Amino acid sequence: MMQQVLLKGIFLTIISIGLIASCTDSGGGNSGSASNQRSIKLVGHCQFDAVPDDTLYDLVINNGRVMDPECNFDGDRNVGIKDGRIVTISQGELTGKEVLDAAGLVVAPGFIDTQIHATDPFSMRMFALDGVTTALDLEVGVLDVEPYYQELSNQSLLNFGATANYEGARIFVMDGIKHPKGTHANYVLQTRVLSGEDGKLSWAEDIATPEQKIEIEKLLNQSLADGALGIGLPLEYYAKVMTSREVLDIQKLAKKYDRIVGVHTRISAVMSLPAPYTLGAQEVMANAMAIDGALIVMHMANKDWKVVYELCRGASKQGFNIFCEYYPYRAGFPNAGSPTMVPDVIESFGVVIERDVMDPSTGEYITKEELINLRKTDSGRKLAVFINTKEDQEDWISMEDVAITNDALPMVMEDGSFPAMDMPLTEYRGHPRSIGSRSRLLAMTRDQNLPLMNAVNNASYVPAKYLSKLGLKAMQERGRMQPGTVADITIFNADTVQDNATYTFGEQGLPPTGIPYVIVNGEFIVKDSKVILDAKPGQGIRY
Repeated sequence: MMQQVLLKGIFLTIISIGLIASCTDSGGGNSGSASNQRSIKLVGHCQFDAVPDDTLYDLVINNGRVMDPECNFDGDRNVGIKDGRIVTISQGELTGKEVLDAAGLVVAPGFIDTQIHATDPFSMRMFALDGVTTALDLEVGVLDVEPYYQELSNQSLLNFGATANYEGARIFVMDGIKHPKGTHANYVLQTRVLSGEDGKLSWAEDIATPEQKIEIEKLLNQSLADGALGIGLPLEYYAKVMTSREVLDIQKLAKKYDRIVGVHTRISAVMSLPAPYTLGAQEVMANAMAIDGALIVMHMANKDWKVVYELCRGASKQGFNIFCEYYPYRAGFPNAGSPTMVPDVIESFGVVIERDVMDPSTGEYITKEELINLRKTDSGRKLAVFINTKEDQEDWISMEDVAITNDALPMVMEDGSFPAMDMPLTEYRGHPRSIGSRSRLLAMTRDQNLPLMNAVNNASYVPAKYLSKLGLKAMQERGRMQPGTVADITIFNADTVQDNATYTFGEQGLPPTGIPYVIVNGEFIVKDSKVILDAKPGQGIRY
């Protein structure tokens, strides 16, 4: 209780000192605090009634319901695209080499995901079907930045980018392990396994020495210098050995480069206290406020999510560059061998194993004894753990100014490879959120009769807005449907869009309906709800 009271006091003191900025963005966006509000020259502008001329556009989208969250515009317009950019938006007739009639469809900024841990072609195909145009990994990230961007350059369906991989740096320095195929999140689970082959997970079990901290920070400095989007800090997985000093120092390092920190907050380290998730969020938010740093609180729809949401909204309204994200599913999808799946630990979340832990291979809920046995005999088995209620899920959809993620990991075949891009979607084994997060958001928005603009804002503009304030040019020209911006566009039917994937084997990769067209950098990647498999228009998002 004393720890909770002290942390609360620190948090409130920082708020009382720091909440001085004002809200100045158009369309309801928030300004950053003094040093986070950069002098930004945005590419687009709120001009939706251009006079048509004789330009021959590469692509014209006619008769669509154009929605732009930044300018809060919602109206029927024609869109002219040339050389990968939106050139004009007009009520008048436009001429194009290719013309799409979007009557009855919403023409929205391409959806931006802030926490995708998969860059393989099959995963990218799933994301595209859900309307995603930009896949960022702000939670785990990548350590060898240049090889990562080179690997995906001219090879990616979607735009891509990542933070500096703090966990990878910690594993390399403290266990001497680096996955031979790469240091990004595609291989994070395998890297964790390799690091424990000697019977010791130093990165997760030991407090870093001063000498090790210096080496870790050297690796992070190199990644940031090479253009990483910030620092990814999945703190929960080493929460008991990560000191408050080390967390603050990592956030200060990101601040040195004016980059964001993506944090999966510590939970298990304070499991004996009430409201542990809230305390974990308060820790990193207080740090960010104290140093005027940028922060994203990852998948915040956990226990105590209402408190964390209130804190995120309050901080951003006061001018801090702090925001939250979530995925609209009640269940997480950990491995049976995950540290969080120790029965005593998972039960401390309020989970009743027999009621809340399901084996997707059978569709049946398991017993505590079965979980203990799986941890010994099949630690890689994916389990659906229902942490939240149906009422929580319905309430999430009405949250404002939060980003949408799918928190997807790649499917790994028995030989260690990734699936072929054209593998039947019914063979996918993983969380349905990988292919259904945005379509579920849009369907629930419709079913609850909530404002569609709020859903479009959260799916596209929110991450672009906050990253724009940090001088990231690629985000200053995305997340918007405006003349001059990049033509990343998602076109959907608001009346019929629906997620179809479930937790059951054979149905985990069922594609959504109602998202017939997706465009990346002016090029179709989805037409008539089918992915164009040889399309590779995705660009690297980096500093």
